[in-house]
Amino acid sequence: MAFVIEERAVVVPGGERWTGPIAGALRFGYLAGACVVGAARVELAFQRGGRGAAADKFQQIAQEFCDIFGVRVEVAGRLDPAAREVRVSNHTSYLDILVLNAAGAGRFLSMKQVRGWALVGRVAEHIGTVFVDRDSTDGRAQGLKALHRAVATPGTPIVVFPEGRTSKQGVRPFARGAFSAARSARLPVRPLALIYSDRAQAAWVDQQPLLQHVWSRLSGPELRCVIRVLEPIESDAQTSEALASESHRLVSRELASHAPS
Repeated sequence: MAFVIEERAVVVPGGERWTGPIAGALRFGYLAGACVVGAARVELAFQRGGRGAAADKFQQIAQEFCDIFGVRVEVAGRLDPAAREVRVSNHTSYLDILVLNAAGAGRFLSMKQVRGWALVGRVAEHIGTVFVDRDSTDGRAQGLKALHRAVATPGTPIVVFPEGRTSKQGVRPFARGAFSAARSARLPVRPLALIYSDRAQAAWVDQQPLLQHVWSRLSGPELRCVIRVLEPIESDAQTSEALASESHRLVSRELASHAPS
């Protein structure tokens, strides 16, 4: 298993990862089965214990998927699963969702279209994902209201990618919605910096076909992703614009400071 959580993460070397088309084909078959079985495991957990049980089960599954995709996850800092806070992260790839779920980072904000995806949509609903329609003004307004309700409800933290879409270099400007919700609920904002050992290999951007990127990961070498947990920012004394700007500055600084040489 390629997963490490510690206050200060220390890498324990694992076995060498096989690469190439044969290894990729074997992993592809395993991944297909794991998707179906994983969805069934989450469904069963939800029926037996509700959203909390489903989220716990999906955390285990996300760890397994990180292993399949060859992503070694480390957490530098502490992610309290019960903390009442809004967590904001830079966004590089669909892998980010697996990485953060594997670490138990919290519930996610996601585009509405995900709800209709086979297997994925039902799993996302069961683990408490907040869906937002970004394609219309009314949809965005309703999504923002849903985000405000989710943030105000005691439970697991909310995780948002305020860039709105993935980026390969730097950090795109942060949208203000999550920060407005944090201010309304008087909750702190905690920036998270996801730092991949090879961001170019991790990145899923520029309309690249999903299966093409999945294949590159299944047949490619291991990646390391460190989740750097930054200090929270109190929201009650700042505007949403100031919160977004400060969070963006801190995440950008971490990426620049810890980028692989």
